[in-house]
Amino acid sequence: MAISINGTNGLIQAYDYQVLTTGFSYTFAAGTQVLVINPAGTLATGTITMPASPSDGMTITVSSTQQITTLTMSGNGNSINNPVTLLPAKGSVTYVYRATGTTWWPMQTVPGVLTNATQLYRLNSDLAGANVSTAQSIFGVGVTLSASTVYEFEMVIPLSKSAGATSHTVALGFGGTATINNILYTAYENVSSTSFINIGISTANVTIAVVTTASSTVLTPALASATLFLSFIIKGTVSINAGGTFIPQYTLSAAPGGAYSTIAGSYVKIYPVGAAGATVNVGSWA
Repeated sequence: MAISINGTNGLIQAYDYQVLTTGFSYTFAAGTQVLVINPAGTLATGTITMPASPSDGMTITVSSTQQITTLTMSGNGNSINNPVTLLPAKGSVTYVYRATGTTWWPMQTVPGVLTNATQLYRLNSDLAGANVSTAQSIFGVGVTLSASTVYEFEMVIPLSKSAGATSHTVALGFGGTATINNILYTAYENVSSTSFINIGISTANVTIAVVTTASSTVLTPALASATLFLSFIIKGTVSINAGGTFIPQYTLSAAPGGAYSTIAGSYVKIYPVGAAGATVNVGSWA
C-alpha cells in the first residue's frame, strides 16, 4: 500500500495491525510506516526491525495496547538513536530517518523517559473516608500495573477532619493484588490543628521518612485534636513482580470519632521507567 494524500482525509499511511505473542520478531515491510500491536496481554520480549532501505525523512511509528517489557530495536543496517527498550501499555514511539549519518532519530519522548504512559488521578471534590481503624483507599481508586516493571510515582495528599478527639496515628501504605520486588519512597508529613495554610515547618509538626515497604507505615505522631489538617508529599519508585492493582491507602490506629476526607486537588501520578530485575538506565549514564 502506497502512502497517499486524500483531499478529504489528509495523509493516509500504510499500517500493519498485529496480534503478536511474546518472543516475536517483526520487520517493517517496504512502504509500511505504522505498526499497531494488540496482544492479549503483556509481552515479555520482542524484536522490531526497521525497514531495509529507508528514504530520507521517512517516519516509523510503533504502538502497543499492552506492555512489551524487554524490547529490542534493530536498525537493519542503520543506527537508532535512543532505541526503546520498554514500550509501556498504550504507549507509542515515532522515529524519523536521516540519510546523512544513516540514523533513526526519536520524534517524541521515548517511553520510559517520564511522560509517556503516565497514569494520573486527581480528585475534583473531597472524598470522605470512614471513622474506622482499618485500611482505606486514599483516592477511592487503584491502578493496574504491569509485571516485571519499575515505576516512579508521586502523590500529594491533604487529609482533614473536624470531629473526634480520640488519640490516633496515621499510617500510609499500598494494597492491591500486584506483588512487589522492592519499593522505596520518601514521605514528607506536616500537621496543623488550624488550617492547611497555617501548616508550618517545625520539628514538632514535620515528619520526614524513608520507607522501604508497601506495608502500612506510621508517619504521624499521636493526634488528639478534633480538627486536624494533614499534608503528605510522597515520592518514590516501586519494582513490580506480578502485575495487578496498586492502591494507595491510609490506616488510622484508632477510630478518632470523626472521619478524614481526602481534599479536592489531591493527586497521584505513576509511570514506567524500566524493566524490573536490573538497574534502570534512561539516558547516557556510564
